[in-house]
Amino acid sequence: MKKNKQHRFWKTIQESPLYRFSLIFLVVLILISLLAPLFPYSPTATNTKAMWQGPSLEHWFGTDELGRD
Repeated sequence: MKKNKQHRFWKTIQESPLYRFSLIFLVVLILISLLAPLFPYSPTATNTKAMWQGPSLEHWFGTDELGRD
């Protein structure tokens, strides 16, 4: 019975692009959350020298009023 459920699950994943995309997206999110502590940037650190900068190689989406990415 358990083998049949596993087989059905993998068959659904293989046949449905939506399920496949959702599974890959979920795995990527889990990996990002597990690897986040390894990145050297603090989400709360401010940099007054980098206030209101536009997109660049250092700040891909620009910065806000406190110089955060």
